[in-house]
Amino acid sequence: SQHGFEHIFHAIPPRGNGSTQDMQETVHNILRAAAAKTESVVLPLLGTGIYGWQTDTVSSLLLAGIVAWAGSGDPVGELRRIVVMDSNIEKCQHFAASLHAYDQDITDIVWHEPPLPENKWEWRDHVTNADGSRVYNWVTYDYHQALDLDDLYQELLNSPSMSVTRMLLGDRQGVPSLSKHKEDGEQYARYNIEMQLDDGGNLNVQQRNRKSGFLRPVRQSVLVPEKAFEELPLYKEKWEAAKKGYDRLCAEHEARLAMPSGFDRWFTPLAPGHNSTGKSTSSSGSDAESLVFSALNEQHCKDAKTKLTTEINKAECKAEETFPDALQSSESVESANNSFQDFMAASRLGEDLPLAVTMEATGVNLSVKLTSLGKRNLDLGRSLLKNWVQEREGANLKKLAEVQFPANWLSVDNEAEGLDFQPVAQGSPEFAEVEQLMRHETGLAPRETARQNLFTNKIVKVEQVIHRNLWRKYYRFRQLLDNPNEVWVKHGTGSTDPELVCDNGFNRSYSKPDSGNMWGQGIYTAESAKYSSDGYVRPTHNETHKQMLLCLFAAGKVFQPPPEEYGQKSERQTKEPPKGFDSIRGIVKRVGQDVDFALISYQDNQIYPFYRVTYE
Repeated sequence: SQHGFEHIFHAIPPRGNGSTQDMQETVHNILRAAAAKTESVVLPLLGTGIYGWQTDTVSSLLLAGIVAWAGSGDPVGELRRIVVMDSNIEKCQHFAASLHAYDQDITDIVWHEPPLPENKWEWRDHVTNADGSRVYNWVTYDYHQALDLDDLYQELLNSPSMSVTRMLLGDRQGVPSLSKHKEDGEQYARYNIEMQLDDGGNLNVQQRNRKSGFLRPVRQSVLVPEKAFEELPLYKEKWEAAKKGYDRLCAEHEARLAMPSGFDRWFTPLAPGHNSTGKSTSSSGSDAESLVFSALNEQHCKDAKTKLTTEINKAECKAEETFPDALQSSESVESANNSFQDFMAASRLGEDLPLAVTMEATGVNLSVKLTSLGKRNLDLGRSLLKNWVQEREGANLKKLAEVQFPANWLSVDNEAEGLDFQPVAQGSPEFAEVEQLMRHETGLAPRETARQNLFTNKIVKVEQVIHRNLWRKYYRFRQLLDNPNEVWVKHGTGSTDPELVCDNGFNRSYSKPDSGNMWGQGIYTAESAKYSSDGYVRPTHNETHKQMLLCLFAAGKVFQPPPEEYGQKSERQTKEPPKGFDSIRGIVKRVGQDVDFALISYQDNQIYPFYRVTYE
């Protein structure tokens, strides 16, 4: 540029209540990038503006980051000069004082060996042969992951719940996992490491893919320090890099001690309007340093800010944006809105931000509408909303991570993710219970008035539908409801093979808005198996039997329209329950005194096909 700068590095430091380690690593990363491109770099006092960091804290972290880079073993390239600057003279003076104190503290260079994990951690991998058999082997977590797992283990030992979870990226010696099961928006697969202590104090550790839920066992053993180079991936490389950095610091320290008086500073603190000699500079200076300081003096910044604010206010107009299904939550709109307002108030970005927030509940989803003065403020609001949603989802992660599979499932392969049918033995208590559920009205039919023995067909086969992925989706949906209100219902799949529904789950898109359905575009289930059997089931391949699904329905809060609304044309356009409700129970058939009800879902994961029932 005309001021002599060749590169601009865009760095975003952590917020003022963030990790000091993250701030130090941000400085380290800036210098690593600069070393590859230039011989001189200018660093501002990162985060001391709207991010709220204290100048004293940042000054110390900036120095720590510079020293960490110098001793890391990273290539230094052509980088020979680091300038720390700020437009505020008081901030510069704070940094100069920190640097002076740091200089006074340096008496010797001390070798710090990279910390060695106490434990060796391994996860179980497998290869599937052509004949379907599996060969298992154990893969060792790398150095950085072992440190994280040690830290998680210590957290577990101090946890009253005896259960902890932490996210891990990458699972093979420093190379991020190439698994195809990746969360939306993520470049690589991510995993949860779940540690538990049972009542006997035994450790149980599993690695769970955050997208698919696939589990792998993890084992722990004591790491022998003498074998760390051989057994712990990446530790040798880390140790050698640290040693290289230590040797370089020793050489630079010896050279510094040998310098003439007056030249023994590693860095020269500069205030705005002064060059490296300490003399005042003018705008006619030819070097980049003089120009940047003369252009960024304190008064100039104030004038520029005032001018820019005036121009923005003139140009700004009303801007708004709606975020449908921004968050899954069972809490009230008022509670969620208050939570977001508190989040904004606690953030420096949200302080005095002219932003109106409107929230609406659609089933278990919250949609959010942001209205602001100008696109710039709307962008800030969008960023705050994203951070709030991430914080809320993180708080729910532990709750949602644990999935309890049905205790009566006859066979559950922890490695399997697809569909499996398990026959229920005729004459068993479970078979008899299914028969009773099929014969009588279920759902929300009042027990004292529920019709008995409506379905008289002979049941010839009952099969459990075991599908871990579908159950996981249903289970987590159920967790989001204040009161799951779980009931048994029946479902006939019409012309669709029931096996397809068991494998892929329910899909309300098959219910077309113009198909004449009594209560609109939803997934219909019956309280009476006879109602389903009389026109909504599919014969088996040999045409002698029919099949129906006996399902669990997490009905939540159910809306029940008054009987006089039965058959009204307006109800056929329904696409979701009224606000505050999770499902609808409506009349679908009325003959004299006999009334058949359907329980209708407008969410795909609200129903699980628990049994496939074959009958004559």
